[in-house]
Amino acid sequence: MPDYKTPSTARWWHRWLKTPAELRALGVVGINMRNARYLLPNNPRKLYGLVDDKLQTKALAEKEGLSVPETYAVVRSPHDAALLEKKLADRGAFVVKPSRGSGGKGVLVIDGKEGDSYFKP
Repeated sequence: MPDYKTPSTARWWHRWLKTPAELRALGVVGINMRNARYLLPNNPRKLYGLVDDKLQTKALAEKEGLSVPETYAVVRSPHDAALLEKKLADRGAFVVKPSRGSGGKGVLVIDGKEGDSYFKP
């Protein structure tokens, strides 16, 4: 078994790991500091409802002339969900996202289809 304490056989990844103090000295801020410094002061609370809804945000972006990905379907009811497979039948790859959500919660990526089966990456 190798001796990981000697420099010649030390684990390779130790060179990339930094302590929080080293990261701060390099100007790297954590997610909480980033939110406190940049997001909270520049984003009025009254607009949270708008930006938390992906469909409303997309409509606003389109209105302002920004490029946005195509929406293949919107599911608002169980009836809509039943029609989803038909709406996506000609799509080989797509992403299903909740209208409200954060941090990738509820996101489903499909990157292929064979017969009646869909495949995730």
